[in-house]
Amino acid sequence: GDILLASEEAIFAQPEISLNLLPGAGGTQRLGKSLTKTQAMDICLTGRLFKACEALELGIISKIFPKEALLGHAKEMAKSLALRDLKALQRIKAAVLKAHETPLCQGVRFERELFYSQLKSETGKQGITDFFAKKKK
Repeated sequence: GDILLASEEAIFAQPEISLNLLPGAGGTQRLGKSLTKTQAMDICLTGRLFKACEALELGIISKIFPKEALLGHAKEMAKSLALRDLKALQRIKAAVLKAHETPLCQGVRFERELFYSQLKSETGKQGITDFFAKKKK
């Protein structure tokens, strides 16, 4: 997921080792990219359960909310994102993903290309116009 929200009561684990298996579907790879090697090893090798506060601390999730407020916050975030330019959102997502796949110099080059493409788009031009119009007021 791109933005992961969780309830304060959420519990996380990679429990496959308790079944004499290993995490599949990219579990070891995603944790290996997101966490330090020792953190990923701890979670995958032990299969231990951990709470949302630790998942937040590790960067596995984005935010924690009380259980009864989680859905409302998720809907508000979705509404907010729905108001944004779809192409800009797609380009941001592509740039962030590229950061995890390439050296910094390649990622910055890719980001620059996306930035200029978005800047040349109608919505990008409108955003700049709106920004300067607000500054003049």
